[in-house]
Amino acid sequence: MDEWLDPEKSMARRGLDLAAAEDLRIFAESMLADERDHPYPSANELAVDGSPLLERPEFWPAHLCSTTDRDADVPSAFGLSWDEVRETGLPPLKRLDQWPVFTIPLHGGAVLVIIHRTHHPRALYRGKWVQEEAEHQIDFWLAPATGEGMLLGSVQAGPTGPGLRWPELKGIAQAAAPDRREIARRLLLLAPILGDKEMPDQAVTWFAQALSILGGLDRNSWVVCNAAEGIAFGNELFRYATWRQEDGIWVCDGIDSSRSPDPRIGLLASDLRRAAEILRPLGEEQ
Repeated sequence: MDEWLDPEKSMARRGLDLAAAEDLRIFAESMLADERDHPYPSANELAVDGSPLLERPEFWPAHLCSTTDRDADVPSAFGLSWDEVRETGLPPLKRLDQWPVFTIPLHGGAVLVIIHRTHHPRALYRGKWVQEEAEHQIDFWLAPATGEGMLLGSVQAGPTGPGLRWPELKGIAQAAAPDRREIARRLLLLAPILGDKEMPDQAVTWFAQALSILGGLDRNSWVVCNAAEGIAFGNELFRYATWRQEDGIWVCDGIDSSRSPDPRIGLLASDLRRAAEILRPLGEEQ
């Protein structure tokens, strides 16, 4: 926000012209004024430990439903129906007064933070800020050991992503070995921001194993394999994104990816490099 309020910084760091930078400043000032008049509860007030939900089978289809279609039928991989997921899985994730938070530790002291949050967004309508219908989204943050956090991806009406390529997700999961349940949890928690046009078939095997461990069904059963394929290849938000190396780091050409090298879309260049270095799988060459 501080950057938005300073046109010179916006021009230097985002490549904006003066008119666009001024428009951004005016918009930021209006947001701050509205926040002063109608403050939201702070994230610290709303955040709750989500880890107890990880042991509830209905949580997983609810968590994955935004990025898997009905054909994948993820609930069946947990012995559930969509009605059961709507009745018992989604309500704990869509509370206005509680935002479930999940964390995944990474090497070097960094942490991935997943937040389910539901809020009433505000929109500028005829010169006034109005409150819209409640909106649920999942945010995926990367918190380095030092410095500010970075939004890797978000699953909502206007999604941001992908935030991870398959080798990175696989590496994050493998780091939990030999705890098979934790490996499975990491795979499914982060699956919504996975997007890789070159996704290997191996991913289906890994997701099937994760579903079997957490859902209790045979990993070779049709319902589990079908759900695993839907998770790996059925993410319509990010499945067509491509990745490439640029200046020694992996970047994404997805038009909504925070890891795009385009400063108008992605993270700042310094953060882009920090994210790539933290998420690089152990043993992967630069």
